[in-house]
Amino acid sequence: MSGALDVLQMKEEDVLKFLAAGTHLGGTNVDFQMEQYIYKRKSDGIYIINLKRTWEKLLLAARAIVAIENPADVSVISCRNTGQRPVLKFAAATGATPIAGRFTPGTFTNQIQAAFREPRLLVVTDPRADHQPLTEASYVNLPTIALCNTDSPLRYVDIAIPCNNKGAHSVGLMWWMLAREVLRMRGTISREHPWEVMSDLYFYRDPEEIEKEEQAAAEKAVTKEEFQGEWTAPAPEFTAAQPEVADWSEGVQRECISVHVGQAGVQIGNACWELFCLEHGIQADGTFGTQASKVNDDDSFTTFFSETGNGKHVPRAVMVDLEPTVVDEVRAGTYRQLFHPEQLITGKEDAANNYARGHYTVGKESIDLVLDRIRKLGWSEVDKDACGSQVVKHPAPAEALPVPILDNASPLCSPGTSWSPHDPEEDSLNTVGPVSVSFSPVPSLAEIVERNPRVEPGGRYRPAECEPRSRTAIIVPHRAREHHLRLLLYHLHPFLQRQQLAYGIYVIHQAGNGTFNRAKLLNVGVREALRDEEWDCLFLHDVDLLPENDHNLYVCDPRGPRHVAVAMNKFGYSLPYPQYFGGVSALTPDQYLKMNGFPNEYWGWGGEDDDIATRVRLAGMKISRPPTSVGHYKMVKHRGDKGNEENPHRFDLLVRTQNSWTQDGMNSLTYQLLARELGPLYTNITADIGTDPRGPRSSGPRYPPGSSQAFRQEMLQRRPPVRPGPLPTANHTAPHGSH
Repeated sequence: MSGALDVLQMKEEDVLKFLAAGTHLGGTNVDFQMEQYIYKRKSDGIYIINLKRTWEKLLLAARAIVAIENPADVSVISCRNTGQRPVLKFAAATGATPIAGRFTPGTFTNQIQAAFREPRLLVVTDPRADHQPLTEASYVNLPTIALCNTDSPLRYVDIAIPCNNKGAHSVGLMWWMLAREVLRMRGTISREHPWEVMSDLYFYRDPEEIEKEEQAAAEKAVTKEEFQGEWTAPAPEFTAAQPEVADWSEGVQRECISVHVGQAGVQIGNACWELFCLEHGIQADGTFGTQASKVNDDDSFTTFFSETGNGKHVPRAVMVDLEPTVVDEVRAGTYRQLFHPEQLITGKEDAANNYARGHYTVGKESIDLVLDRIRKLGWSEVDKDACGSQVVKHPAPAEALPVPILDNASPLCSPGTSWSPHDPEEDSLNTVGPVSVSFSPVPSLAEIVERNPRVEPGGRYRPAECEPRSRTAIIVPHRAREHHLRLLLYHLHPFLQRQQLAYGIYVIHQAGNGTFNRAKLLNVGVREALRDEEWDCLFLHDVDLLPENDHNLYVCDPRGPRHVAVAMNKFGYSLPYPQYFGGVSALTPDQYLKMNGFPNEYWGWGGEDDDIATRVRLAGMKISRPPTSVGHYKMVKHRGDKGNEENPHRFDLLVRTQNSWTQDGMNSLTYQLLARELGPLYTNITADIGTDPRGPRSSGPRYPPGSSQAFRQEMLQRRPPVRPGPLPTANHTAPHGSH
């Protein structure tokens, strides 16, 4: 659409309509053919649809409908309740033939039926619910258009319009938009003026809900009539019970918070605050200079600054930008000590210039964060009600804030702007460096709980003395390794607490006695962990590896995945080969989803770590590692596990990684959650992930001893073909038509 006319471009009012109706909100699952329409995946598992692609496909569908000379030859169908009213409204506006409700099988194929029809184009609301007309359309070579959600199958669909086809408002808006564009292309209505038909007329409403609303309105009217009459003087007891209402025009001070948004706003705001400080004689550390006099009685001073408990003065402002480098200028400026870290809000590394990309939801997740910080600056007096919850009143000194945002008593655990995953000497951490790791005696769970009193249920921990430098989820695949699990918990909890992280430990248990699948369990753990919280970092941790140096910080690198277990005693404290990615690795949620997670087809021991190393390279990322002296791990000795025998097919699967990584991973993950328990030391998740489809007696080609490393090197050094985007879909062709 880059060469399209300006009149065909998506307008701002159209985008606002899409967002208000939730058109961009997909499901928690995604079909591999719908990946090309996905913009991102939220932490709760919801996929966000690219509205730019939605608009392009909407215009393409409208052109296809206009190309049909007789409007009645266009058949529009919806079996679901939410689409029946929009379909009827669309047909009334464009002259199409509607089928709202049950579709009679054979309508397009059985000529002896009374309802037999021969349309030239078919438009359906949901490929799943309307699968019967789509199937019959394929028999008679009938072109098809469909409103498709992220998990909709595209079989027999020629033009897929990506959108939320579940919600009543989204479905109604899409049919309204389609009708409007069809009428515009036909010349029936002008693009210069808005369409007089409101989109609300296309929305489905449940008759039972309408009846309830009418009944509530009638009861409200009756109640109002009962109290109508002439009032004289109110009763004395009524007058005495009325509280005094504060007059905002006098006696109560309103709070004024400055919000600086965007690159220009942040830069201008930073310059303005430097000027304000010079005018009021405030030094870079927030204190008054020796020659300056305190002017707290000045209205402008109390408007711009708040005084903290230690006598410093802090700007009443919030700096917001999606690009971290813009706000980093404030963090590194002359008056950087004036701003608490919570007053400086940034987005992700790749969120800059979202307007040019056509994605208007990139900064939406920051809105609540900005409002929360404004409340912390503006709210003043804190009281407690009978239940013990905080009640904010107005006004009071800044020391009484529910969160000490205006004071330096609770700084971040990791001050500074540079990211340093394995150099904690600059930070105020409690790390000690090399630590002693012992395998005996094996502590009991009760002893570990007693040793970690601040760990909350589910294995959650958050430092009380400062803001954590990272929110890290530790994901441990597990089965029949209770001895190893207790050793890991015994060493890992204090290890992470010394690093002042907010963390949670997830133990993913494979149900049954089938062949073990470590990679699929990691995918399950990532999905379940992201449903709990928006973690900054995901640590994929083997249960038998214990860290030996707490300078190896359990934080992620925003530039790419990290392989943390660099030096293990099993390999003589050296890296076995350059592309090794096993043991313990760290990725941000975005990095994990960018490479489609771990493969699901590796049943048994071996191969999945080499597969993921290849995925990192194919996704355009590079692996980073801490120094060898820091990334030390000791492996707990153990015998081979029953059900985790060597995978004879691992090299066959590795050869296919280059072509299969976009189909096998998080987007194809299926499992049944059997149990979710919040234990005192970890969150235990038990899942049924299925069984090895090859069966226990299957066998693959046997490779001679010593060939594994040579084969890995040969396979990992192959250069992948140039593919656009993080999840290439060039090889995915639809069975029927183009999408």
